[in-house]
Amino acid sequence: MNKELMTNAVETLMKYKTAGKEEQIIFHKFLEVMCEAGGKYYILGHLELLAEVLKEKECGSLIDYIAKYDYKAAQQLDVLMLG
Repeated sequence: MNKELMTNAVETLMKYKTAGKEEQIIFHKFLEVMCEAGGKYYILGHLELLAEVLKEKECGSLIDYIAKYDYKAAQQLDVLMLG
């Protein structure tokens, strides 16, 4: 996954995360798809890039939601965000 795609994924997630109740349902569905190993939009296979984009967009709060789907990846993201 390239940086542009990762940035689009994070921006899309944040758009729906901060919206109303119906949009939050979409947020959780998008996140589920993006955390599904082997999926077309799997973002956890590129943790360094994801951490970089999360830092740039100041979206570290997404890690808590990612932990619900893959706590090991979330732990690694926490470490990468500190570095």
